[in-house]
Formats: sequence, C-alpha cells, structure tokens
Amino acid sequence: MLAKLEEEVGLSVSPLKVSTDTYARAAVAWIGRGGPLCTPGGLLHQLMWCITAAVPESVLDWIVLRFTTWNRGR
Repeated sequence: MLAKLEEEVGLSVSPLKVSTDTYARAAVAWIGRGGPLCTPGGLLHQLMWCITAAVPESVLDWIVLRFTTWNRGR
C-alpha cells in the first residue's frame, strides 16, 4: 500500500524506511522470542534505538512530551 502511494505521489523509496511487508515479517518472526521490543532492521530504526539508549530517560520524556503537545496542537 505504501509503495503504491509512493508511486502515485512520485516519491522514491528511501533505504531508511522499512516497508510494511518487512515490518510485518519481522513482527511475526519476533512472536515467541520473549523480548518486549521488535525492531524490523531498518537503518533508521536501528539508529533511533542506538541514540535512545545513549540519551537519559528524562531527556527522552521531555522530547516525547514536546512532540505530543506539538502534534496535538496541529
């Protein structure tokens, strides 16, 4: 669906984005492994989790709060 939308709009698929099929395959493969977090292997997701692990939790809370209030205001 995303690929079709990107075709119609004329956007190119970025290597940083994870396709819906890849995400679904990773999620199904993760079932039964017992871990709380499933990252589908996209470069952007891996980079995000590396940065998240290095930043203090209070900073992450502040970022999430700012983003959600900004998004709610739109």
